[in-house]
Amino acid sequence: MALDYSSDAVTNRRTRPPATPHSAGEVYVCPFDVTLDDAVAANDLIGLAPLPPYCVPVTIELMATDLDSGTAMLIDVGILNDDEDDLVATSNLIDGSDVCQAGGTARSDDYEGAYEPATWLAESDCPAEHEEKIVAAKVMTAATTAVAGAIRGSLLYRAAHNGI
Repeated sequence: MALDYSSDAVTNRRTRPPATPHSAGEVYVCPFDVTLDDAVAANDLIGLAPLPPYCVPVTIELMATDLDSGTAMLIDVGILNDDEDDLVATSNLIDGSDVCQAGGTARSDDYEGAYEPATWLAESDCPAEHEEKIVAAKVMTAATTAVAGAIRGSLLYRAAHNGI
């Protein structure tokens, strides 16, 4: 399974690449905006933002419109695996969020994803530290009735050489 939806930040990263930090302590922001149709289903992957080589996430903030007319839709946000068919285990930045059920805001809520990158970088299906990674959302539980809408937000990241 490939990415089912992608933001402009992911789709156009070859012509407008994200900035790569080169100085200690710098934090960069990659905004993203992805439009979703009413066919979003369980296990769909949504590319949110590219993460440059030798960089690790600091935090992610996302805002979603109401993508579920019911109260079932849950998403995880983490690093897309090498095969681009799932998230890397232990890479979650957001775990089991219901932000898509009625719209709203979600922020990083999983310690391991942002503060233990060495853990997920060591996973066998994780892109190598020197490779670009994609921060993606995965629909863990499908919407009761999916509604077209959008997910917008910002990924904050830093150079890995400041310490993984």
